Amino acid sequence: MEKFNETDWRSAGVASSRKLPGPATTAGAGGGDTLASRSFYRVTVVLSGDLLNIEFRDGRETLPWKSTVGEVDWSEPSDPLHRAVNVGKEVFEEVVTFFLDRPDAVPQPEDDSN
Repeated sequence: MEKFNETDWRSAGVASSRKLPGPATTAGAGGGDTLASRSFYRVTVVLSGDLLNIEFRDGRETLPWKSTVGEVDWSEPSDPLHRAVNVGKEVFEEVVTFFLDRPDAVPQPEDDSN
């Protein structure tokens, strides 16, 4: 069993936030972010919003995510490239803390193949 080093988690956090406009503010097209993967553990706190669709680049089924203001979510690293699209009635806004493994790590690498 690998020994856990407490300093790994304390010194490697970075926080960010994002806001995705809802369909009403974008002439019917839901606001979305760019394709990215989850390379690190993270904690998300929902500040506003009600419904996102998680779309995958590889064509797998879109996953709806109903959210509630104040909701806290723990996410583990995952490989599939995906993006969140706001399909709800409200602007979606969240604050995210990423737990990085090194100071030069990119919290959520974007797809640069296009």
